[in-house]
Amino acid sequence: MIDGIFVEGVGDALGIEVTAYSDLRELSAPNVTYVIAQEPAQAALKASYAVRAAVGTALGSVGVRKVHEDIGSVDIEDKPRDRRGEENYSLTDELLGRWLSAALCDGKTFKSLTPAQQSSLTAKGYMYVARLPITADFTGTVVRLP
Repeated sequence: MIDGIFVEGVGDALGIEVTAYSDLRELSAPNVTYVIAQEPAQAALKASYAVRAAVGTALGSVGVRKVHEDIGSVDIEDKPRDRRGEENYSLTDELLGRWLSAALCDGKTFKSLTPAQQSSLTAKGYMYVARLPITADFTGTVVRLP
């Protein structure tokens, strides 16, 4: 039995307005999550990364959490050893320069998305990375709810 499958969104394929994205909730694939999150610094390393989504981040975020924990939560029960002294377990790592900003896999920055576009992504079941209003850090956001 498979608990879940992460499918990587590829930016060139999404060359449309965010509010015009397909509604994934209309599909009958409840264990499939379509990841469109992108870490801009990573995407800038190679031309081939520019349109790729951060599926590895999604997999790592699931792997570090217990089954009952939300992948988007920054308050997890057992933080990895090197993050135990931190109050929050977010994607942002200033020392390593990771997730200092976030984008969709087509390069649209999270900062440029309007509240209506964010709501559209959430309502249609896409997984993207968002900034929590209570912190300056980025967190993975699960937008595909049961």
